[in-house]
Amino acid sequence: MTAPGTLVPVTLTAGWLVAHQGGWDELLFVLVPISLFGGLLAIANKRASTAQAERDAVEVDPDTDGDSDPATE
Repeated sequence: MTAPGTLVPVTLTAGWLVAHQGGWDELLFVLVPISLFGGLLAIANKRASTAQAERDAVEVDPDTDGDSDPATE
């Protein structure tokens, strides 16, 4: 069993953190998830473009049989 009064500082601190703070805390509830998803999307786009560039570099045109100079055909 806890002694009386030991939870009061924790309760007051928690109440202060979730209490209305003039709007900045609500702004964080919106900006943090948007920022996280935006960052993850940027990382995914960078990885996808890198993978596509690697695939494009490896692909060989079947019409030229790997010959990149059309003048030698």
